[in-house]
Amino acid sequence: MASLFTNGVFQAQDATGALDGALLYTYAAGDGLEELATYTGQDGLSANENPVECDTNGQAHVWLGPDSYRMILKTAAGVTVWDEDNISAPLTTADLGSIFGGSVLRYIPPA
Repeated sequence: MASLFTNGVFQAQDATGALDGALLYTYAAGDGLEELATYTGQDGLSANENPVECDTNGQAHVWLGPDSYRMILKTAAGVTVWDEDNISAPLTTADLGSIFGGSVLRYIPPA
């Protein structure tokens, strides 16, 4: 079973707002770049593409497996927004705010 990364929908944004088409790269925690799957749903049966491409609102469904992740968020143009290591589920909205400074992710309840 997978755990939802953000207790809702992941949303990529920067100081100007949502990042249309942002790319979330997911790797095994640590210095390397060994890809580590995230999932489209809680059952963990369908892996996201890596990178996960966010929609025009900067949103994507990102469910984590049991391992720790290194995540790199880039704009659609390939500019790195952030690079964080040792992320594991379950995370609360408060955890996300402290990890990402509160300006990159926000909680959006599932529809």
